[in-house]
Amino acid sequence: MTSQITTGVNQLYGSRHGDRRRRLFGDTPYSNFGYWAGDDQPIAEACDALVDRTARASGMRAGDRVLEVGCGYGAGAVLYTRRYEPASVIGLDLT
Repeated sequence: MTSQITTGVNQLYGSRHGDRRRRLFGDTPYSNFGYWAGDDQPIAEACDALVDRTARASGMRAGDRVLEVGCGYGAGAVLYTRRYEPASVIGLDLT
């Protein structure tokens, strides 16, 4: 099930990057290549795994203020918000 936020992100960046982005990342709202734990892992799971590893490595906890530099399409910020409940997330990206 895709959330309204994910759908909106996909629509915005899909219109900007179209088929080129879709060939690389499919319908996932990420712009990273993920953390691969196994060869048969779907890219969406690998991308989530990278975001989770980053959050755990940083010691992110509920109530933290998060700055994500190079946030891409913002999918990581959405995952941080849902899974780690920071007080705020600010995402910066060149786009």
